[in-house]
Amino acid sequence: MTKNNQPKITGFTLIELLISMVLSLFLIGGVISIYVSSQKTAHMREELSGIDDNGRAAIRALTHYIEHAGYATMIHRPLSRYIVGTGEVINSGVCGLGSNNLAGGSIVDGSNTNDSHDGVAPAADRITVVALADGLPNGISNDCSGQALRAECLNSSAEIYNSFYITTPAGETEPSLFCNGSVGANPVRLAEGVEDMQIKYGVDTLRGDLVADQYLDANAMAGLWQSVVSVQIAILVSSIKNVKTSNEAHRYLLLDRAVVKNDRKQYGVFTTEIRLRNVLL
Repeated sequence: MTKNNQPKITGFTLIELLISMVLSLFLIGGVISIYVSSQKTAHMREELSGIDDNGRAAIRALTHYIEHAGYATMIHRPLSRYIVGTGEVINSGVCGLGSNNLAGGSIVDGSNTNDSHDGVAPAADRITVVALADGLPNGISNDCSGQALRAECLNSSAEIYNSFYITTPAGETEPSLFCNGSVGANPVRLAEGVEDMQIKYGVDTLRGDLVADQYLDANAMAGLWQSVVSVQIAILVSSIKNVKTSNEAHRYLLLDRAVVKNDRKQYGVFTTEIRLRNVLL
């Protein structure tokens, strides 16, 4: 009788297989958890970057055009006002050859506090500034739409209006910062996700040194519009998409106004003070 020297072949036991499966599930679960977490982090970073981009774009545009307020051409022609006050009339003038300095006067309103404009937007403020147009190389000829007044209006130093406000356009769900200007008949979107804008006007009424003595909102500015030397602006910018897993209530301070939000979005507050250089000359 010969002895069988072949090695005995054995497999995994049922317990070993179960242990392997459990360990594999743990490993797969860990990988999935890391993937989901990284996706959430990337989404959060993208939305935060969008908030920063939109906030900076809004402040940059507001600063650029509001600084133009009071520009009276290089030869300093008379300019009756540089900020359109609450309820004031917008001047529409014929420049010659049938041209008008306003393409759509009905869409340019005076500065206001808590102006909803179309009944849809938040209780945000509006500001409307005025400058004189000229055709000189270092002068001003364009409104916030980027379009220039016709040559006959430039030659007659017509008024250029730029009016900034927040609204939610029909068919959209998110508010944006818009501007209506003298030339463009349609509103120009400047930045998305801008949910609120609060404005204070720095007035020099005591010392006459062109430094603001106090800061007032539009409702308190009767008779003081020609004393404005600076403008404080605070805007609240939201992420376009939800970034949190559940609603969270937070309080944001825009100048002297507290705004409470209770949702799944992320928010950022941007502030600036704009000195009206043309008024200070």
